[in-house]
Amino acid sequence: MRRDELRLLLLEARRLTDADEVLVIGSQSVLATWDDDELPEEVTRSREADMLVRVRNGIRLTDSEADYVSGFLESSGVLSEFDLEHGIHIDSVSPNTATLPEGWEGRLVPISAIGEDGTEVIGLCLDPYDACVSKLVAFREHDREFVGHMIRAALVKPATILDRLMGLAPGVEANHAYVFVQGFMD
Repeated sequence: MRRDELRLLLLEARRLTDADEVLVIGSQSVLATWDDDELPEEVTRSREADMLVRVRNGIRLTDSEADYVSGFLESSGVLSEFDLEHGIHIDSVSPNTATLPEGWEGRLVPISAIGEDGTEVIGLCLDPYDACVSKLVAFREHDREFVGHMIRAALVKPATILDRLMGLAPGVEANHAYVFVQGFMD
């Protein structure tokens, strides 16, 4: 996915839900931090963006409201007309999809998309380190590959990822994540 495609998905989220702010988690959140030509192809390979509506019509949504409203994003999900036309789609996520370290909301990276009619929607994307932590907690193969590519491309530092892992809530199992990241330490 490219940055312009992420913006297109943000505008689609706006069209579907009247969203003012959309939380973008997952691998494509890094497109708010770097241009697509600065990222390894393996990092931007995904054709979906994980999204959750946070603010609609100027009102911050509760978690249950966000979950409900974000469900409408599925009409532009995988194999939708939008996906078939553009080759990208939205994956609607719930407020509890990602396990994130303390302070993550203060590190969100904004990206703006402005429609032809002048309406704006703001994508609030995970900071790359917080995205890596979330991926490592999930620890699926493609999540580990994403983090590995980010580290090998020197886009993130293993020591900072370890620091962020320390910010996870008590009880979150992350030993596997520590071991994985330590494998990249010099």
